[in-house]
Amino acid sequence: MIELLKVWQGFPIGHRSEAFGKGVEEILIQRGIARAIDTGVSDRADSRADHPKRSKEATRDRKQRH
Repeated sequence: MIELLKVWQGFPIGHRSEAFGKGVEEILIQRGIARAIDTGVSDRADSRADHPKRSKEATRDRKQRH
């Protein structure tokens, strides 16, 4: 996955994607247009409720605006 550091082909700064293709991503990184980012993706599915901190995060109350 890459994150754009400069505007490129209509994509804004900060855009993250894996869809450009490995060759394009490598060229963008070499030219300083993007940087590689670690997504922390592993082979197992992330249910987001397996960690105590995440389960608390999911149940917190949010103030509603009307």
